[in-house]
Formats: sequence, structure tokens, C-alpha cells
Amino acid sequence: MEEKSLRTIIIVLLLVIALFAGFVIVKKYKESEFKFSYKGVNGEYLIEKVKFENTTDYYINVYANNKAYRIPFRNSPKDLESLYLEDDIKESVINKHWIYITQDPETAKETNQGSFIGLMEFGRLLGTTRDGIYGINTKSALTKPEGNETVTIKTCNDIDLTTGIIYLKLGDENKVYLDNACVIIQGKDEKGLIMSSEKFAYHLLGVF
Repeated sequence: MEEKSLRTIIIVLLLVIALFAGFVIVKKYKESEFKFSYKGVNGEYLIEKVKFENTTDYYINVYANNKAYRIPFRNSPKDLESLYLEDDIKESVINKHWIYITQDPETAKETNQGSFIGLMEFGRLLGTTRDGIYGINTKSALTKPEGNETVTIKTCNDIDLTTGIIYLKLGDENKVYLDNACVIIQGKDEKGLIMSSEKFAYHLLGVF
């Protein structure tokens, strides 16, 4: 009877150990699938992959201004590595007192409002909102009037010592580059414009 009980206890213990080991393996697998470290130009960044019903977001964890930030992106930095970004392009805007993010009135329509989504990806980092790391006065604008609406009109010609311009436009390639001192965020279409916007946003965070 005692031998039977001892055998039962051993079997139960083995089952518990096996279940625990299985839990640890599954947990590690899930962590490796949904969290990964990305080596950027300024160090290692923790990226969290968060799946929703129809979308997947990538949250990057950064620390700046004595504060922790957890910022969502639509694209992983891995997906944007080949997208052209001119070196140190952020230097053209981060020391300004005002930044205007401008676009042609037609761009929003042609990208199904995707240009505004792209604008928000890096605008929040530059601005004075809760996620604003740089704390610069940032405002959206258009390159020319649209209808009878009262809007701020800004082009690359309005750059001066205190004012920086970021121009979102459609083109034949997804890329981020400078035209004189004007930052150009260019996309082939809605998706491309968002990808270029996020490449610039990751650059502002020191990833690229």
C-alpha cells in the first residue's frame, strides 16, 4: 500500500514538473514571438508586437526627458530598413521654434486621408502633446488654399532660422530626403506615405 502511494506521489510530481516546464516553454515562445530587441543606431530598442482583429501594431519603448514612452507604429523597423532616409535629416527641424507639416490639398484625397495618418506618426513626437519628446510648436498646413476654407499656407520657401518645414508628397519612390533645408516625406501611395512617415518617426527616436 505504501509502495503504491509512493508511486502515485512520484507520478503526480512528474506530471506537475512536466506541466510547469511546458508552461515555461510556451511563455518563452510567446515572448519571443511578440517581443523582440531591435538594434538601432543609438542602441537596443524593445519592440512589442500587438495583434488586434484585423491589424498588427508595433510598440517601441523609449526613455527620454526623464520619462518612459511606449509609442505605437504600423510598421516594424525591420520592414523599413531598405527605405531610403537621408543621414541626420532631423537636424533640419529639431532646433526650430516652429515646425509646419504641409502637403498639397490633393494629397489627402489621393491617399484616402493616409497623409494625415502619416503626419500624426511623427508630428506627435515633435510636438507639445503628451507623446511630444521634442516639445516644438508644430502645426499642419497646406501648400495652397483649398476652396473658401481658412487654412495655414506654408511651402518649403517659408523656411528661416526659426521655422522648419516638413513636406508630405506623392512621388515615384518611398523615401525621406532633404530639398535644401526642407524635409520631404515621399510615398508612392497611401501605404508608402505612411511607411516613409514612420521611417522618419523612428529616426526621431534614434532607431535609424
